[in-house]
Amino acid sequence: MKKKYQKNVLNIFLVFVIALTFSSAEKALAAPSEPPVGSLESFGTDGSIVGWALDPNDISQSIIVNIFFDTAPASARMAPALSVSAGVLRNDLGAHGFSAVAPTSLKDGQAHLVYVYALDLSDTSGSSDILLTDSPMSVVLTAPPATASSDTTVPVISAISSSNISQTGATVTWTTNEASDIQVEYGTTTSYGTVTTLNSSSITAHSVTLANLSPNTLYNFRVKSRDTAGNLAVSANGTFTTLAVPTTPDTATPPAGGGGGSSGGGGGGASFGGGSSSGSSGGGSGVISSPLSNQSSGQLTVPSSLTIKLVNDNGTYYLVQSGQRRGITNPGMLSSYGFSFNQAKMPSAEDKSLPQGTLLTPCDGSLVKSVKDRTVYLISNQQRYAFISATVFLGLGFKFSSVLVVTDPELQILPKAGELSDKNAAHLPGLDINRNGTIYWIGGDLKLYPYPSVAVYNSWHLQNNFTRVVPANSADMQREIGAMVTERVIQ
Repeated sequence: MKKKYQKNVLNIFLVFVIALTFSSAEKALAAPSEPPVGSLESFGTDGSIVGWALDPNDISQSIIVNIFFDTAPASARMAPALSVSAGVLRNDLGAHGFSAVAPTSLKDGQAHLVYVYALDLSDTSGSSDILLTDSPMSVVLTAPPATASSDTTVPVISAISSSNISQTGATVTWTTNEASDIQVEYGTTTSYGTVTTLNSSSITAHSVTLANLSPNTLYNFRVKSRDTAGNLAVSANGTFTTLAVPTTPDTATPPAGGGGGSSGGGGGGASFGGGSSSGSSGGGSGVISSPLSNQSSGQLTVPSSLTIKLVNDNGTYYLVQSGQRRGITNPGMLSSYGFSFNQAKMPSAEDKSLPQGTLLTPCDGSLVKSVKDRTVYLISNQQRYAFISATVFLGLGFKFSSVLVVTDPELQILPKAGELSDKNAAHLPGLDINRNGTIYWIGGDLKLYPYPSVAVYNSWHLQNNFTRVVPANSADMQREIGAMVTERVIQ
């Protein structure tokens, strides 16, 4: 690091002499062109570079200096690390000073060399470019002190949800209390094994679509978000189950003539009991959720001919039965009772005069969930039973394609009962089962009540829809057979 004032004054004197020589019109011959001159004056530990350079042939112009580090270049014009103009005004030299700062990447506590060249741009060959006096210099560049971020708080993850669940995909959403990036880990175990591509968008509302999943499979997942300060938040484990591939119902379409005998034999294929058993019996998925009127005696006493009517009163739909009309909140709710909206009739004056009862709740024997509560429940005796796993759900013969979406307030009205944890347990009251080819309704007294014909079955269900019928298991086989199901009369 050298600076000699006398040397600079001498250089300036020579420059002015040369300039005067060139400007004299009395000279017969021009003096030969001189290369640039200059000096590297300092290279600081902070990376600062200071010096001067000028073209003695024309001191009114600033020239360019190229700067290289650690290795001398083959040419002063070959890819310099820095290139600056020597045009900074100085008291001793005029506007011929320059300054620069070494790249941050070199500030690593190690010694580095700096090479500074002045370019003679009038010489296109570059042969007149010169390495400045006192260049190269070597200095140990000081590493900048580490600065800890003042933000050390991880983002708060909330509102984690899985939606749009299909056979092969799902969407995971969540929010954070500060702008953060987006990533999801997922897999069939809590070890996950798959991670989505990091989305570096710094936002607070996050959504990731998972694809190429396996049908009818329980997936574990957790979400990850890192804020701009580098603080990473990881959620707790969540789960969802992909939908099963729709299959043909377990029962064949019942023959029109049914079969003979109370056990449903004869007639070929699946049958609905037949025979000559007498007495009144309950309907499979009827509006009467629990057909037992005498719970203490355990006797099934259902009206032998239940009459029901679906009406459309200027866009408001009601089921009319037992002297009152009950409102219907959505198609899934109505479907659980074996109706669709296109079956509605115009109400009579008598219908309109009936008192309005409570809104319908999901019917016994139906599989339901709501948009808000995505747990799949089986409704039995107007209670909701949750399944502990997809294994139990499928083991009991249910299909995810049979799950109806109902309104949440009406679902939550029903009390929670025990969880269904045994895939070999007997099926609950309200369900339809296929036992040796005969379709039965399970009554509140746990007896099995056969449907005598397709017409009777259809009176309690959507037309020829057998998707809710599940196979009987060994526990169901031990149950007593009851009387025939009678037809539900739809006005």
